[in-house]
Amino acid sequence: LNNVASFSQNVVLLVAVTGIIILTLIIMITIRERRHELGVLLSLGESRSKIVLQLFAEVALCMIVALAAASFSGNVVANAVGQQLLDQQTETSTDSPAEQQGEQMPSGGNRGPGGQPGGTSNPFTVSE
Repeated sequence: LNNVASFSQNVVLLVAVTGIIILTLIIMITIRERRHELGVLLSLGESRSKIVLQLFAEVALCMIVALAAASFSGNVVANAVGQQLLDQQTETSTDSPAEQQGEQMPSGGNRGPGGQPGGTSNPFTVSE
């Protein structure tokens, strides 16, 4: 379980960094597409600080909605995946003792022709 925990932490960190990079690129693209709108607002007398605050407010609103959705769905998905991993670990733990007992059982030893001890265990050898 410790290996799964460290792996999941690394995956969460990787997904978070990748998400930040992707969202930054999307925001940059949307701002470039809105250059005309921003120019019109500037020509009407709006200050640059108000325009920047409007853009930050839009991003913050989207972030709040995304965090709420991610918190809800993340808990549901994490519980389901965690339960599945726990079930797999339980199955592996219960299967292991049965396999170990099967390996510890005597195989009857090497038997030669007629069931006599001391024969070869290779089934492909030709006995004379």
